[in-house]
Amino acid sequence: QINTTFTSGLDGTGMPSYQDTLKEDDRWHLVSYTLKLMGKLDKGKAH
Repeated sequence: QINTTFTSGLDGTGMPSYQDTLKEDDRWHLVSYTLKLMGKLDKGKAH
């Protein structure tokens, strides 16, 4: 799950946890943006 990855980070990589630096709503916006870039978010669909 993308939100979990943004929240907890990714062990063994340079990707940090965003739990303490981004509010939950902002992390969900980041998830939506990521899905849109991947072409997996339908128009009008929001989280």
